[in-house]
Amino acid sequence: MLATLFGMVGKISAEAAVASGASMRVAYALDSITTVHLWNEAERLLGIPPGSVSGFETMVDKRVVEPDWDDLAKQAGEPVDINAWDAFVAVHPMLQPPAA
Repeated sequence: MLATLFGMVGKISAEAAVASGASMRVAYALDSITTVHLWNEAERLLGIPPGSVSGFETMVDKRVVEPDWDDLAKQAGEPVDINAWDAFVAVHPMLQPPAA
C-alpha cells in the first residue's frame, strides 16, 4: 500500500500544479521532486541505506504512475517539450545531491 502511494504522488503533484495554474516545467519538476523526496524519506524511515537497491524500491518502481503529459500540456495551453522540462529538472536545486 505504501509503495502504491509513492508511485502515485508525482502524478497527483503534477496534476495539482497544472490545475493551480503552474507551468508545465513546474508540473514536470514537481512530479520528480515529490516522488524523489518522499521515496528518500520512506527509505530513511525503513532503515534502507542511501543508494542501495531494495525490495521497497522494486515495489515502488512497479507502481509508478506517469502523468498524462500530453493531456496536462493541453490543459496548461502549452506544447509538450519533454527535453526542455528534463533540462529544467536536471538543474533544479531540490533535485541536486546534498552538499558534502
